[in-house]
Amino acid sequence: MSDDQAFPMIAHDDPLYGGRIAGQRGMTLRDYFAAQVLNGMLAGRTSLAQDQYATAAYEIADDMMKARTALGEKE
Repeated sequence: MSDDQAFPMIAHDDPLYGGRIAGQRGMTLRDYFAAQVLNGMLAGRTSLAQDQYATAAYEIADDMMKARTALGEKE
């Protein structure tokens, strides 16, 4: 699967903070997708046992990553 990051921040000079801002990789795109799926499931009151939500969210996120690749997006 992809190791793309969601919301990466490149190190840069920032005069508002008086110096250099360190970069960070951000969360993985898979984690971002899973978080969005989980948010939707909880808002929609999906009828899963509590311990099944994370597994279902990551299964759907994995399907989203596969679809992204199938549609020609960067893997």
